[in-house]
Parts: sequence; C-alpha cells; structure tokens
Amino acid sequence: MAEHPKDPYAGSTPKIHKSSPNKSGLYHLEHLPLFLSRQEPEFAAIFEAVDALPIDDTHCHVITDQDAITTPKRYLERISLAGMPMAAYFPKGVYAEWLNGDEARRHDLNRIHNIQGKVDAVTGDISQGIFIKFLVKEMAQFLGCEATLEAVIEARNDRGTTGRM
Repeated sequence: MAEHPKDPYAGSTPKIHKSSPNKSGLYHLEHLPLFLSRQEPEFAAIFEAVDALPIDDTHCHVITDQDAITTPKRYLERISLAGMPMAAYFPKGVYAEWLNGDEARRHDLNRIHNIQGKVDAVTGDISQGIFIKFLVKEMAQFLGCEATLEAVIEARNDRGTTGRM
C-alpha cells in the first residue's frame, strides 16, 4: 500500500474572513466564514486567488439588457439551462406570441401547447435548488433587500429602470 505524504494544510482553517468589501467594493463576505471554514484548504487558496481577480466570468447564463425588468418566474426560466431554449419546445414563434399576447391569446396557445405547464416544470425544479437559494441570498445582500426571490427581483427591477445594473 502506497504511503501518501501528510497534507501540510491538514487541520488548518481557511484565512478568508473578510469583514470589509473586496477590491471591487461590491462583495461583503462576512457571511461566508462558516461555509469557508468547512472547506478544504485548497478551496480557500483557490477562493482567495479568484476573489483577487478583477473579474470572474467563469459561469454565465443568458441574462441581457432585455431582462432588465422581469418577473420571478421569467428570471428562473432565463437562468435555467432547461429554460434558455424555451422557444424551441414549441413551433416557431408560438412561445414569443404567448409571452407577448393578451390574456385570450395566451389562453388559446396554452390550451393547444401546454406552454404554462412546461414553464412551470422548468421553473419549479430550479426554484427549489441550492443554487437559487444561494443566489437569492447573495443578491439580496448586494441589493440590500429581503432574501426572497420576489424581493430580489423587485430590487433588481428597480435598478433596471434606472440603468444601475
């Protein structure tokens, strides 16, 4: 049996205990020590290196300036990998017509294509995931609002109308 060298970081705790904004001035990490203290030292080193970067664009979903004003359900749909191609689930143009139609047209299209059912299936699953729960908590802290999806979207929409995204 091969003997592995002792981990030089074993038993140490991460040194990421920030009580002030990082270099960008945007992030307050004081809520992360409990989370970070449970991570491997290698994670702490990677986190510190990434946190020091001027930009971290490692994972993006298609949210554009067209999404400056949205609803909680539409936001969940747009950031869901299953929801990004939502229009492709239906005949060409049907989804856009449903989104932009009046109540009667939406009702007719929904009866034929079960659009709302598919949207609900996509957004229902993602809304309960750990990613969304963490995202809502982080965005609420950044936006200075209650940590609910509805409050975050409302605060985000307020910024969308002022161009302060």
